Amino acid sequence: MNIRKLLYISISVPPFPDSQSIRAAYLLRGLIGQGHKVHVVSAEVNPSRRDDSLNEILPPDVQCHRTATPRYDRLQQSLRSVALGETLAAVHANLALRLGVPDPRRQWWKDAVSLGRKVMECVAPDVILSAHGAQSAHLVAATLAQDSGLPWIADFGDPWSLLSRRGLVGRFLRRIDGRLEKSVFRHMSGIVFTTPETRAAYQQWLGAELPPSAVIPYGYWAGGHQHPAVATQTGSPLRSIALAYVGVSYKGDRDLRPVIQAVCALHQKQRFTLTIAGPHSRAYEAQVRKLGTDRITLRQRVSYRESQSILAGADVCLVVGNKGALQVPGKVYMCLASGKPVLYVGTGQADHDPSWELLRCFPGVVRCDNATENVVEALTDVATRYEELCGEARIRQQSESLRLFELEQIGAEYARFIDSVVVKQKSHLRPEHYQVPAAEEPVLATSST
Repeated sequence: MNIRKLLYISISVPPFPDSQSIRAAYLLRGLIGQGHKVHVVSAEVNPSRRDDSLNEILPPDVQCHRTATPRYDRLQQSLRSVALGETLAAVHANLALRLGVPDPRRQWWKDAVSLGRKVMECVAPDVILSAHGAQSAHLVAATLAQDSGLPWIADFGDPWSLLSRRGLVGRFLRRIDGRLEKSVFRHMSGIVFTTPETRAAYQQWLGAELPPSAVIPYGYWAGGHQHPAVATQTGSPLRSIALAYVGVSYKGDRDLRPVIQAVCALHQKQRFTLTIAGPHSRAYEAQVRKLGTDRITLRQRVSYRESQSILAGADVCLVVGNKGALQVPGKVYMCLASGKPVLYVGTGQADHDPSWELLRCFPGVVRCDNATENVVEALTDVATRYEELCGEARIRQQSESLRLFELEQIGAEYARFIDSVVVKQKSHLRPEHYQVPAAEEPVLATSST
């Protein structure tokens, strides 16, 4: 393997608070572990939105160069400072998410291209990488790749235009998104998907136009999941078992109302508690008030450090599947690596669910459909077999099958794919194709953090 200088472009880099930032930190840690040098082009994050605990998992050797905060985020910050600001910010975010093409931060493209050209002049990278959350990162990378002739690999942590948009306007915007997405594919040297299902969907759509691709899963970092060993429960069957869910959850997707109802329905047979941490539907609060229960704890977005603490304090990790049949949520890998039993609540058919296809390969996992009666049955099973499931979970944590998803393995696989793409690209390019156009002044001075 050759040691290379990588230019990584993404909004979702610590301390930006989303799951793609966690993937970025894991991936960059894995690539640096393979000897690569990494420079990042990203953006400043609003002070009220920063999750500085994510910086704890970002490798210190990464050099980050940041533009000013994107216009969308500045407007969000301004809206939150006025009367009814949280409501106004929520309405704005919802509209921007539904109507933005390709995403609400499209205007970041110009600033990021300018900064990227400056960084490329100074660093002379061997390859460009770009990644979701904001698909605008791929537009930036496409421009820089077209300018320079450098190999470009796009990391599709989520699908782009294949994600559904609802309603007549949504379908119209999806077609526009699809044309925009297709226009950048011709500049890609390679593309990474996180599941075979997503790659198959793109192969069906693009056929021979799909660039060389690899399936490299989200994975986990063992150093980021240092949860204590699961304590066995003995004695009274009424002793509490703590469930924990960390992540986004709304009525339209990953609906937790059946789980809330089931936890309360079992209070006379087996006492469960449930902690839900992350952006969630307001209907949950109304449901908890109506049930008059003290067994449900609801929290909004928490820091990465807090999320790990919540999972560490739980007896059982709760995962709710996606409605779509393409992606595996990143938290699936975190829960598998936790050393704790996992309750998986599926929202689709089991034989068309990539999350369940992964989870069913490991011990210490219980699955049910997302209906109250099914969750009640699954929780009863968990209570009855709790000690057995704990033992299986400890075995799972030490299994070679799980270690295939550890970031050291992920980093090595990613590095091999980068090598194959760069070698192929260089064999078809003349040296002058690697010249970078004259750089514009960056929007914000670069920094080392």
